[in-house]
Amino acid sequence: MINDGGFEGNGQTLRIVSKLAEYTPENGMNLTRRTLLGLIKYPIPYSKFNLPYPEKKQDQHLNIPLQLTDYYPPKCILDTEADLFTKWVAKIFSEADLSKFMTINPKKKAKPLYTSFDSSIMELADDISYGIHDLEDAVALKLVNENQWREQVVSAIKNINVELNNDLEEITKLLFGLTNRDRKHAISKLIRYFLKKAHISKQNLFEHPLLDYNAGLEDEENTKALEIIKTFVINNVIKQPEIQILDYKGQKIVVELFEVLSNNPKNLLPSSTLQQYEKAENKNRIICDYISGMTDAYASRLYHKLFTPNMGSVFDRL
Repeated sequence: MINDGGFEGNGQTLRIVSKLAEYTPENGMNLTRRTLLGLIKYPIPYSKFNLPYPEKKQDQHLNIPLQLTDYYPPKCILDTEADLFTKWVAKIFSEADLSKFMTINPKKKAKPLYTSFDSSIMELADDISYGIHDLEDAVALKLVNENQWREQVVSAIKNINVELNNDLEEITKLLFGLTNRDRKHAISKLIRYFLKKAHISKQNLFEHPLLDYNAGLEDEENTKALEIIKTFVINNVIKQPEIQILDYKGQKIVVELFEVLSNNPKNLLPSSTLQQYEKAENKNRIICDYISGMTDAYASRLYHKLFTPNMGSVFDRL
């Protein structure tokens, strides 16, 4: 989708709730401004970023990009919803506020600089819940052990002046205890600790309070402590080859499905999707909507039906 308006998961969420969901004829789920503002983590359209992508190299045998990480999209909303954001969701903000709000981060050129109050609450909740619950999964699946935890997390947090140090030894014993109940108790204590450190601050950057107020942890030290836990999971789980292989496999399925469907729309698209495709100006956007709406199981079954010999028949239901 690089040359057809891009794709980004959070941007697709806005597209689903505002247009694709079949609750109203033209406005998707017909949500309020405030709800949409909370969903829009990245308030800048795709085309504003102008990121330089490498020339697309194709593997002669697989016919897919070899380095899919080179093509990661910016954190954005899609151009198809740009007017919805600027002319309706953000209508309550002044031109000066909106212009500043849509600033690209000079240090991270693929991300916006600012987030709204509601979105900052969601982002903090994500950081706490995903960071800590991914840790629980890692321990339960024995992807990390107590020695790694002590060396990479406990020792690092002890160098920071945070109250978490008072309970860190007990949390460690529970986390790597003998029962699931012990582990869940440790996870609950960690989540409760960071929830209690949540703080709302005024930035004095915007006129409107929904932009000027932001949620975060109450001080830099606790932010560092949470970041240490998240980094531990990323380095010892997410970045491990076993996980990266699954990630690449998923990318390969999506890329190859897109290629086949976009080259054979009349033969392979369901009738309702084909009707939208034939009416659309940006036809690849319809393919994109169709694939991104698939569950993992559906995409996997369709992939095998298309590409795996001796798999799939006219009687198989997807």
